[in-house]
Amino acid sequence: MIGIGFYLTLFREYERYQKPYRFQNTSLNLPRTKGILVEKTIAKNLISLSKFISERTSKNDYIFSYPYYPMMYFILERRNPSKDLIYEIRLWHQYDDKIILNEIKQKKVKYIVTSYGYIFDSDISHFITKQKEVFKNESFKVFEIPTSK
Repeated sequence: MIGIGFYLTLFREYERYQKPYRFQNTSLNLPRTKGILVEKTIAKNLISLSKFISERTSKNDYIFSYPYYPMMYFILERRNPSKDLIYEIRLWHQYDDKIILNEIKQKKVKYIVTSYGYIFDSDISHFITKQKEVFKNESFKVFEIPTSK
């Protein structure tokens, strides 16, 4: 563990982008994340997000995580409607935005989980900004896609 810490700090500049390891002292008490330590604010935000999603969806439902949180599908125990996982930089995803938006529609996705920094010049981002914000904490926002009858 000490060796990994030195490697991440010295060669991967972990502390440059994240708070130092000493702040990662709060257990993320969700079904799939037992024993994982994170910073207190992140733990609080993920737990409140998980509670919101759990109350409004079932495990067979799809959610859409945008732009750069593929672990949300694992943490929240929900399915990804798209073949892509990362949408932040256009070159990082294989499928056109219109294909991804069509998958969201076909699979009847009701909620989009975003981080603060989700507004880009892309079709997906423009689509999200037109939806209704239904949840917000310090790290995440959730938008609801209205169901057509």
